[in-house]
This record gives sequence, structure tokens and C-alpha cells, in this order.
Amino acid sequence: MFQSSPFVSLGFLLLLLGGCASRISHPDALYQAPHQKVRQQSANAFTHFIAQGKIGFSDGHTGGNASLYWEQADDNYQIRLLGPIGMGAVHIQGDPRIIHLKDPKGRILTAKKPEELLQTTLGFAIPLSGLRYWLQGNIAPGPVPKIIKVDTKGRIRQIEQQGWTIFYENYQQTGENIEFPYKLTLKNEKIRLKFIFNRWIIDPKY
Repeated sequence: MFQSSPFVSLGFLLLLLGGCASRISHPDALYQAPHQKVRQQSANAFTHFIAQGKIGFSDGHTGGNASLYWEQADDNYQIRLLGPIGMGAVHIQGDPRIIHLKDPKGRILTAKKPEELLQTTLGFAIPLSGLRYWLQGNIAPGPVPKIIKVDTKGRIRQIEQQGWTIFYENYQQTGENIEFPYKLTLKNEKIRLKFIFNRWIIDPKY
């Protein structure tokens, strides 16, 4: 669950959006990747995972940040946000057909278009349909990306797809010896989203 407030101290927001420079790795070289090869790699994206970390957003006028919990199980997802992002704790559940959002007052809001509901409720939209893939360092199904850049290890460093540009600043290795993005930034013409992850769980056992 997460808390929020439309105005955040500028120093803290810049810290979250800018990140800690000592932890950012800049690859020596980037290569334009053929989308066919990357699509084959992305077909192996995990369908059941838990990702925990932070999310920050800025539209140039206001901004905020929150703790983030994201669980994906095939096409079903639940997201909890906790932090000063504009309102109190928020719990989101959904699938490709419908989304349910529980606001801090306990009200359940429902919509068929998640981005519109999130924009109305939170003040910014999260591109949920593509984000489950982008978070893992993969391209999303659908339109061919306009740009795909990879580093010398074959890891994606930049994607331009579905109206969003995604930059991968760093990767980290999980307990399963799999590398996942540690820090990434999404931006379009209206907003910038920053994700910093500190924990990935693949195929969680309950």
C-alpha cells in the first residue's frame, strides 16, 4: 500500500529521480539491436514474479514518490503503493479486461482502461500493459519498438515503444543468478517515471 502527496520536497525528488551516481553503470558501447532477436529473448519473460522498490514521478510541475510492490501472475497483477504521491495508501488489482483500485478511504474504483483510472486517481498514468515486460528488461508485445539499444553483454539499455522511451541505468543479479534491471526511467511527452528495485522474486512459493 502506498501514501502520496502532490508536492514533494525538491531535494528528495531530485535524489530519487537522479539516483546515486556511484551506483549507475554506464556501458562503454551501445548497439542497435535487431528487433527479431530481442523479441525472441523477450518471449522468455517471466510470467510470475514479485518486484519491490521505489517509484518516483515528475511532470515538470509536481512530483512524488512511493514504495512499490508489484506481483505478476500470468495476466493478473496486484500493485501496492505506499508513500507521499498525492494521497494515502493505494492497492491496485487487475487483468487485461478490468482494473480495481482501492483508495485510502476504502472506496473501490473500477475501470476497463487502467491508464485512465490511474491518471484520474493518482494524477499520473502508469503504462501497465507494457510495464510488466519493460521492468524485466524486455520489449512488450505489440508494435515493433522504434529504438532498441543493447550493451556489450546483450542487455537492453534503451527502448522506444508504445509512446514511451525506457532507459536502463543498471542491472543487478538476483538469488536465482538472473540479471534484472535495478534502476530504469520511463518518459513520454508528459511525464517521467523512475523505478529503483531492491528485490526480485521469481516464481514465488507460498
